[in-house]
Amino acid sequence: MKANLISVLMCAYNDANTISATIDSVLKQIDVSFELIIVDDGSTDDTHDIITKYAKRYEFIKVYRKENSGLADSLNYGLNFCHGEYIARLDADDLCHPERLKFQSDYLKKNDVQIVGSSVTLFGEANGKLTPPIFDKDIKAKLFFEPALIHPTVMLCNTVFEDIRYTKDILLAQDYYLWVNLTLAGFQFHNLKKSLLSYRLSNTNVTHSRRLEQVKFGNISRSLYLREMGVHLTTEQERTYHVLCTGFVIDKGRDLSWIDLLKVFRVYFKILFLPKRSFNKLFFTKCFIRKVLARGRSLCLK
Repeated sequence: MKANLISVLMCAYNDANTISATIDSVLKQIDVSFELIIVDDGSTDDTHDIITKYAKRYEFIKVYRKENSGLADSLNYGLNFCHGEYIARLDADDLCHPERLKFQSDYLKKNDVQIVGSSVTLFGEANGKLTPPIFDKDIKAKLFFEPALIHPTVMLCNTVFEDIRYTKDILLAQDYYLWVNLTLAGFQFHNLKKSLLSYRLSNTNVTHSRRLEQVKFGNISRSLYLREMGVHLTTEQERTYHVLCTGFVIDKGRDLSWIDLLKVFRVYFKILFLPKRSFNKLFFTKCFIRKVLARGRSLCLK
């Protein structure tokens, strides 16, 4: 591991149309020392040719090609080649703010935090800004509902991955499962309010084309978090809570009723009265009420 070096870890699969702009945004980073590790997960388009040309031009860009095996396995593979004190995630279709690496590495150096993310600016099919929870205890409260960090914005201390890696069997929502495991291991989080990434929304994003699968794997992560935090639920309570959190009914289950919305408050109180103080209970309550109101509005429209 090299002190002060930042390893930017990017996995690519058939990203020929966007990856050049993404790499160019990394090359524009200022006042930092970095390497760019690109894992080609068996692309069948021109992705490999494009990234190979960059690697020939810049010695700090390293390209590793492998058979297609999915994002989690590719990230774990790429971690083996990261030599930096810090590891910054990046997707092959997003764009970095020129000072992203500097702002995040400076924050990690000055604070007792091991994982830092940021807000994002949306572009493509939608515009706007997405701001996740800022503080550690708010982030850990939000994890009871959904991922509380935006994966391609995250920078982590390399030491985080000494004992914990991405879980290969979690094919989607890999980040949610990782945040849960890192929380349970005692690591600290923070999100910078400033937008440090332009996040592309398109028809090929996983949130559009494979949403139901993502929901299933997200439910697995949420169940793990609930269980390990000491929240013991019946099968029906857990199903109801998942539908509340996601708005999706899967596996031929039924949608929530008004009675279900009342019953789900039992889950709320089980979480609220946990003896652990590792999360902001007021922030958790606000998130819960928003979810209940959203489902209630949905029922009114039926």
